[in-house]
Amino acid sequence: MYTEQTNATLSDIVRKIAGIRQALAECMKLAEEEEEKKGSPGRETDLDQLAAEAKKLEAILRILEGKEDEPVASLVSEEARGYDLQGEEFAELSEPEIEQLRIQGDRAFFGYGGKRPDYAEAMRFYYDAAQCGSGRAYACLGKMYEFGLGAEKNTELAYEYYERGAELGDGISLFAIGKYHEKGLVPGSKGLEDAARCYEKAAEKGNYEATTKLGYMYENGIFYPADPAKALALYQTAADKGNPLGMNYLAASLYKKEDFAKAAELFKKSKELGCARAADNLGVCYEQGQGVQQSLDEAVRCYQFAAEKGNVDGMCNLGYLELKKGNVARDRNAHYTNAIRWLHSAVQADPKRDDAHYCLGVVFESGLGTDRDLRAALREYTAAAKLGHKLATAKCSALVISDSKGLSEEERKEAAEVLAEQYDKGDLQAGYALATTRAGEEREVMMRELAEKGSAEARSYLAAAQQKEEQQQKEEEENKAR
Repeated sequence: MYTEQTNATLSDIVRKIAGIRQALAECMKLAEEEEEKKGSPGRETDLDQLAAEAKKLEAILRILEGKEDEPVASLVSEEARGYDLQGEEFAELSEPEIEQLRIQGDRAFFGYGGKRPDYAEAMRFYYDAAQCGSGRAYACLGKMYEFGLGAEKNTELAYEYYERGAELGDGISLFAIGKYHEKGLVPGSKGLEDAARCYEKAAEKGNYEATTKLGYMYENGIFYPADPAKALALYQTAADKGNPLGMNYLAASLYKKEDFAKAAELFKKSKELGCARAADNLGVCYEQGQGVQQSLDEAVRCYQFAAEKGNVDGMCNLGYLELKKGNVARDRNAHYTNAIRWLHSAVQADPKRDDAHYCLGVVFESGLGTDRDLRAALREYTAAAKLGHKLATAKCSALVISDSKGLSEEERKEAAEVLAEQYDKGDLQAGYALATTRAGEEREVMMRELAEKGSAEARSYLAAAQQKEEQQQKEEEENKAR
């Protein structure tokens, strides 16, 4: 944590130079008044010297405020060294000066003028700007602690900074606090009710991410009664203000209304502003030829844009499309390899993506771009089935039923547990596969139970078993007759 004892920070220099500049301005005013009275010889030289000093200070401040491209640290050390800054009183910074201090934090955070991002430097600027009353600087500190950027991750401290920013009316801070409430991270919170109030206040402060969030809640009936018209109006407001996420959701609403051309146009604008979700949605438009000319290559580029930004839908869609292209391309293994890469990335980013697990199962079972590996296939099918994927349950059933797959006892046991869970939920196919893992009377009882519940496979099994039994009895009788 930084304190006011931190020595020689640029924010200290800004405050002190501002005070010196003010004092020089007063001296120059007095000198000009004296000159008009034509005072003692040499006064013109004194005035010129004061003007030169004022110009020098103005140059330093322009650099500190980001209006010049020269490196800040070197010029400050050269120009400010001649002043006894420690002996001057701090001057109150104006709002523009505080904002410039916060902007210097942004420049350090994102990197500026070819420099690499410097989180430690950014945090110093943000802290000093926050101490001067910048709500946005508190929000920036909150982000850094929330995500562990330049400091150890500390969500509790992040929340404290967001609270301070919110008290100063900062929209980003209010929106962040809303997300804390929505995720249930605030003790004694009313959850969505408190979250919604924070989003409303943030939207009033001009935070259009919050406006978009409110639109999503109205569209899906989350906390508020479902109101598609209200949702559309909120999306439109955010989009009109250039919010990329607002554009994306507005475009998605138009897409649902089958206004594909307008939807695709908005997805493009949102993607150009860096929205990964919009890039993924635009990829769907290109893949399906909706609102744009169909182009699988453009779809791949859009999905890749989204995937590289960490969008899991983009990763999955890129994996699916690469599998599809691999089925028809000459260099199919290159497409299959790329598909495996992105599907793996998807399940690593979100282990609950049952569709990605299922596709990986298909890849390993079929040996697409890799060696055929039935154990790996069962592992992926099992993961997908645990998440409720119906086709994955069927695949698990098929692998378990077959005795020729070379599965270990442990693997079959794990799959059986998944099948039992799905059977309890009413999946008769999973129940039939589970019954095949049983032996003797236990299998027969379970098959009869399944048949009574309507399982065609169990009925066929019982019919075949009865026919086999009758055939054996007939053969025994014939043997006795001989």
